Amino acid sequence: MATAVDPLTEGIAARVKVELKVSEETQGLDIQVVPDRNGVVVLRGSVPSEAAKKAAVRAAWRVQAVGGVRDELKVGGQR
Repeated sequence: MATAVDPLTEGIAARVKVELKVSEETQGLDIQVVPDRNGVVVLRGSVPSEAAKKAAVRAAWRVQAVGGVRDELKVGGQR
């Protein structure tokens, strides 16, 4: 039986998605934000460069109440 994600973390993940869409450095990137537990979000997908990867992680940390960011982003278009 899978462990349910708490509503607080789901809300945090939703705010991270918005931050990624409005940040100039991450607009248009195909990044999935998956809620984990205890305020931790997982970033998945592919980005064109190491700089874009770092920008996505920074954007996620800007969201209030983020308890952690697990970076599973791939550089160079590989998923």
